[in-house]
Amino acid sequence: MLLVAGQLEAAEAEAALACAEAAGIPILADIGSQLRLLDHPLVIGGAELLLAAPAGRRALEAAGHVIQLGGRLTGKRLPQWLAERPGPYWLVSRHAGYLDPHWRAEPIQAEIPAFCRALAPPPQGPLPGLEAARAEVAGRTQRALAEGFGEPQAARQIAAALP
Repeated sequence: MLLVAGQLEAAEAEAALACAEAAGIPILADIGSQLRLLDHPLVIGGAELLLAAPAGRRALEAAGHVIQLGGRLTGKRLPQWLAERPGPYWLVSRHAGYLDPHWRAEPIQAEIPAFCRALAPPPQGPLPGLEAARAEVAGRTQRALAEGFGEPQAARQIAAALP
């Protein structure tokens, strides 16, 4: 199983994290999820970069069931990957509107904290190859940041300056 955190309020993000921790489920955290910058072993804040790496794609494809919690995703690669991947894909939101632009997800209208408490997934092991892919992406990111000033450095400085 894999969780995808879309746009979440603070209580929803806490519930998503508690659900993930209870079963060892990784979370791909969108920028609007309130989880993206959290330093936690289950939270993957660079989903777009991970999906750009072949090793990252392979690791994420090992997930049989994907559950997106919360609103629309802001990135490009993650929604495309969700639209293309086989297997069950649920999109849980308290809103009645259809939030999947590709019409691939099974919509579930529910309060996210209540859904997370009721889900109670069984414990699972790590996705094969995920940690190695994350390490590869982190290494590439560090090398890009060590180069002269450019887009990665600007993004890091802006993120560090924001409250």
